[in-house]
Amino acid sequence: MVKADSVNPSVGVIQIEEDGTIGFRWNWVVSNDNSEVSPAFIDDAATVFESVTGYQHEWDPEDGENGDFESPELNVQDLAQSDIDDLIESLREFVNRANEQ
Repeated sequence: MVKADSVNPSVGVIQIEEDGTIGFRWNWVVSNDNSEVSPAFIDDAATVFESVTGYQHEWDPEDGENGDFESPELNVQDLAQSDIDDLIESLREFVNRANEQ
């Protein structure tokens, strides 16, 4: 799990499973009382991940208390080295945006 206190000190932004699946945890991040970011922030800031092949998210603000994110799952085996590099840089950028808000 990759965590950042500026996003949520108790829930990771992404979780990498033993099978190589990378799950973005947007619903978990905003549903936890410790969240430092809003769903609207995630919807906007998560666009930094769009350079990673296969990443796409949708947010329905009308669905539930915080809305509902349909977040992608990526598989490490399907990613080129450039995608992995983009994922790392995108995580940094996302956390930096959370720090600045």
